Amino acid sequence: MAQALIIVNALNHAFHEDPNVGLVIIKGNHKAFCAGGDVVDLTSAFASGKIDHNKIFIQLMHTVHSFSKPYVAIIDGITMGGGCGLALNGEKFIIATERTMVAMPETYIGYFPDSGAAHFFKGKLGMFLGLTGFRLKGADVFHTGLATHFVSSNDLPILERHLLSLSTNEASKEKIQEILSKFHLKNLPPHTLQPHLEEIEKHFSKNSIEDIMDSLKNSNSEFSEKIYSDLQKLAPTALKVTFQHIRNAPQSTFHELLTIENRLTQRFLRNHDFREGTRALLIDKDKNPKWKPSTLEEVSQEMVDSYFQPLEIPEFEWFLENHQ
Repeated sequence: MAQALIIVNALNHAFHEDPNVGLVIIKGNHKAFCAGGDVVDLTSAFASGKIDHNKIFIQLMHTVHSFSKPYVAIIDGITMGGGCGLALNGEKFIIATERTMVAMPETYIGYFPDSGAAHFFKGKLGMFLGLTGFRLKGADVFHTGLATHFVSSNDLPILERHLLSLSTNEASKEKIQEILSKFHLKNLPPHTLQPHLEEIEKHFSKNSIEDIMDSLKNSNSEFSEKIYSDLQKLAPTALKVTFQHIRNAPQSTFHELLTIENRLTQRFLRNHDFREGTRALLIDKDKNPKWKPSTLEEVSQEMVDSYFQPLEIPEFEWFLENHQ
């Protein structure tokens, strides 16, 4: 929470208002860019009544998306959950390397891909990534359109020096694009999902998660059979809500999307499945969550729609108006 607030304040005030700041570079340390928020801590904080309705994290996504100066995210390493939100929201320069791994595996803990994921997970491939939590590695992050450039990790230090050598007046998007293009590798490793894109398009273009499951089940492909087996293990409620959220996202502005995310977050935090998924995968680690409801058939459309209804507590619009 404290780190998120620091970034919000820095982008909104120190960096945005400082005429000596021409661009912002955000990167991680060691093996990760950002592996996301501490879900175990979030669960404990909510249980004790100490969490402030997730507002800081939603404000962080809004701030990153709307930041007006050039913003370069170097996602060299693990980039998951909230880390994806930090890097992939808005019109940014996003640099992947051979060490990059991007995933939003929230459905595995009975949750939904938040942090603006419904904004950057586009089309049928985006639906596939959001529902399955599939891990994209290295050049695949560029091939899927999530990264704007692919650079060797060995070249990052000199790339950063080139960017940081720009004066405030020189730090235009055009100049940054020119520098990044010089470091972008032309001969990329092949897209490992390329042999499966036609299958993904076929299965994940269906009109419901049940239809997706039926399509996968009736496939003779080893890849589709594996995806079907993985989805069967996930929380039915999370799958249905995630499907509706990603499918409806193109009709929403980013501001509206975050308002909906806030609603979904509040409902999931009160939901048995999120606590149970966190317990099974991150606390006890028995990998045997007991979902309630346990089948897709038991999750009615009325139950799904209830997650999207306006909150009794102040909505996100109120928060933005009072925290600019």
